[in-house]
Amino acid sequence: MSLMSDPRFQRLHTDPRFQRLPKSERRIVADDRFTAMYEDDSFQDAPVVADRYGRRLPKQKKETTKKKTAEQEQQQQMPQQE
Repeated sequence: MSLMSDPRFQRLHTDPRFQRLPKSERRIVADDRFTAMYEDDSFQDAPVVADRYGRRLPKQKKETTKKKTAEQEQQQQMPQQE
């Protein structure tokens, strides 16, 4: 890490406001009030209904899902046969 030679910015190296916190102090510890969040089903991830741009995804038909799972099973079986 090189130090700046500009006197206007010298205090950045010694001022505690600009120092990095140790990892142990950066971590957030959830206390007993938040234990329900890890156990309750309403806090679990819901199925995705939008893409990364916020557009609604089309509903997949059961047939396409069955085709995808069948293709995945075939791909899993192929390496075992070799």
